[in-house]
Amino acid sequence: MKITFLTMALDAMPFITRHIEQFEKLKLDWEWRIAEGVASPSHCTKWCAPMVPRLSLDGTTGYLEALTNWDPRVKLWQREQWNGKLHMLNTMCLSIREPGLVWEIDADEMWTADQITYMAAMFRKNAKKNCAHFRCHYHVGKDIVITSRGGYGNNDAYEWKRVWRWDPGMSWESHEPPRIAGFTEQPFTHKETEKAGLVFNHYAYATEAQVAFKEHYYGSPNNEAGKLYLNAVENWRKLQLNREWPIAQLNEFLPWVGDGVRAERL
Repeated sequence: MKITFLTMALDAMPFITRHIEQFEKLKLDWEWRIAEGVASPSHCTKWCAPMVPRLSLDGTTGYLEALTNWDPRVKLWQREQWNGKLHMLNTMCLSIREPGLVWEIDADEMWTADQITYMAAMFRKNAKKNCAHFRCHYHVGKDIVITSRGGYGNNDAYEWKRVWRWDPGMSWESHEPPRIAGFTEQPFTHKETEKAGLVFNHYAYATEAQVAFKEHYYGSPNNEAGKLYLNAVENWRKLQLNREWPIAQLNEFLPWVGDGVRAERL
């Protein structure tokens, strides 16, 4: 069963460099497809802020180009401007020619080779399952992680859909939330994947550069919650300096996470 990994990338250092080591440990047939560049605020992400068309500025572009020359299983699509993230996903999937698994993996989401191998085995053993939902260790600092469930970072109502059975000709109709046209989910549930040890590390707000990007990108006037991202960098810095743990209300530092979200320093 071939696995096609999908990643959308822009200024993805240093996290983008960590995937290939795990992929190359796999004894499965795999391919890593990457779309690099700015996604315009359109379709399901029209609420995000517009950006000047470009490729990455932090070394991601050079790294990815070198990687495609080093390993032919890595495929790269580059555009300075995409018509939204939906365009990026469908472009990467258009040329899939055989049934298998499609696995969306953001640049800052970390999986081990053992986890990937075990997930593929679960799909082989249960032909009725056609997708999988996961929980994660959601990082909001270098060594700070969200520990609560049912809220921001681990909301089972919409997080985290990452793996699907895929047949040639299928297409995406939405990225946020992930949704495939004409697809009826029969998923491995959050409880099933967590019981199997399939909980990934999501370094979403691990560095100041990530926070600065999201302060602009999510702080768009088109976003109903955009005002919550004002001064995101300043508030994130205060979180890193906090000395009293655990934090019962993370929104005292990061307003966009909502009520009841707890965090702990590792």
